[in-house]
Amino acid sequence: MSAFVAAIGRILIALLFIVSGANKLMAPGVAAAGFAQAGMSDALVVPVAVFELVAGICLAIGIVTGLAATALAVFTALTILMVHNQFTDPTQVPVILSHVALIGGLLMVIAHKLSLWQYDRMRLSRERDRAKLDAEATRHDAELRAARAENRADLAERSNVQPVETTRVVTAPAPDGTPVPVDVGYVDPRPRKWYQVW
Repeated sequence: MSAFVAAIGRILIALLFIVSGANKLMAPGVAAAGFAQAGMSDALVVPVAVFELVAGICLAIGIVTGLAATALAVFTALTILMVHNQFTDPTQVPVILSHVALIGGLLMVIAHKLSLWQYDRMRLSRERDRAKLDAEATRHDAELRAARAENRADLAERSNVQPVETTRVVTAPAPDGTPVPVDVGYVDPRPRKWYQVW
C-alpha cells in the first residue's frame, strides 16, 4: 500500500513541474516578464521550461527517478534563492514555504524511488531475474561438468582393474605332477554402493 501511495505522490509532484514547463513554452512572454521582474534574462525561459518539462516527465514515468528528483529539488532551492528571496515580505512567506514543502516531497520521492509504476523498478526487476537465471545456468553447467568428470574417472578406474587369480577347489586328489586348475577372474576392488546389489 505504501508503494502505491508513494507512486501517486510522485506523479502529483511531477505534474506540477510538467504544467509549469508547458505554461512557459505556451506563453513565453508572460514567463519572460516574470524572469525580468526577478532580474534574470528572458533567454532562460525556454531552457528552464524544457528542463521542467523533461525532468517532470522523467519523474512521472520513473526514469532515473533519483536523478530527476534531485535535479528538481536543487532547481526549486535555486528558485527560492533567486526569485522568492524576500524572506521578510509576508506575501512571499507562503510561496517560500510551499517551495520548501515541495523540496521535502522531492526528498521523499528520492527515499521511495522504487515505488510502483516506474521504469526504474521494472528495469531492476528484470536485472535481478536475469542475474538469477545466469546463476542457475552457471550452477547447472558446474554440476554437468562435475558429473562428466566423475564419469570419466569411473571409466578410467574400471579400465585399470587387474585380473586376480582364484583357486578352484577339487574334490579328488590330483595325480603327481598334475597342476591344480586355476580360474582367472576379475574382481572390482571398489566398494559397491547401496543400489549396486545385482
